Amino acid sequence: MQKTVFVDNFVIYTNINKMKYLKEQASTFVYGNLNIKAKSSGFKFDTFDLNCVQIKVNENNSNMLYIDSIASVLTQAFETKENIIDVDVYWSFNGDLEKENINNLSFDLSYFDEKKCVNTSYEDMFGKR
Repeated sequence: MQKTVFVDNFVIYTNINKMKYLKEQASTFVYGNLNIKAKSSGFKFDTFDLNCVQIKVNENNSNMLYIDSIASVLTQAFETKENIIDVDVYWSFNGDLEKENINNLSFDLSYFDEKKCVNTSYEDMFGKR
């Protein structure tokens, strides 16, 4: 399942590919890929708070976003590589969402205020500001 959102100075793509319920944590984890790019080549961003990207699955809002990695990775100031973020992630949800078939899930992607979420640098014909 894919979703694309155009917001502020960004294009945010996500592709959801699996869901897993962990009984001992009473939480469901929804896994996918997150890709964030600037809308224009003149907009540069250095870091992005990935927690500003949330999903809503069948009326349930995600709690947190994590990098899908064997090591813990900070998400609050995730660094860009050549003005792009492309990373495997998972969102946590309270309770058991696995009762639904992942192919039948409806999900929405939301994003918070750019000023709080992004460390930017702008370039124009006079150079960096």
